[in-house]
Amino acid sequence: MGATPQHLLLLIAFLVVPSSNRRLSPVAQVAVSPSSSRTQVSHCSSYISAYGVTVAQYERIESDWKKFPSVCPATSPANVDFVIIFTHDVNFYSYTMPTSVHTDSAGLSNWSAIVTLDNVQPSKKYKREYVWIFRVKRGSFEPDHFSSNAKPDYSEVESGAHASDRAVDASFRIIAGQKE
Repeated sequence: MGATPQHLLLLIAFLVVPSSNRRLSPVAQVAVSPSSSRTQVSHCSSYISAYGVTVAQYERIESDWKKFPSVCPATSPANVDFVIIFTHDVNFYSYTMPTSVHTDSAGLSNWSAIVTLDNVQPSKKYKREYVWIFRVKRGSFEPDHFSSNAKPDYSEVESGAHASDRAVDASFRIIAGQKE
């Protein structure tokens, strides 16, 4: 049973409790970094930031980078073109919204394009997977000011076996099909 370094880091990230959170929520989130080879690539035309990602969805996102090479993780909030919010068994997204970005005096930031849940059940236990996609003008995304009343450009609910995979695939297909 061999685990890849990414999976080990993801497991460690789930075990670490975030030291600060801008709002109290029933679901804490942990920032993880997508594989570094996916950032700042010339073939990227759309940059995403995703929130509320389960372990299964994170794995699917990692595999979808290959199928959708024009969709890449944003390197900073200033690069975000699309915000993707996932929820599980609830048809609202207010508890998995974008989280604050903290920057220290040295200019280091806790920004991550992919933010996972840290108290995730195995995805087989979820009855429904929801995905919301919001298009934002590049350079205008401010996680602190993302509204819980924002109207998504696309939303989908998936249920049954492989709902997590279908929710991720649907979001990537929509984003890859968008033109500037």
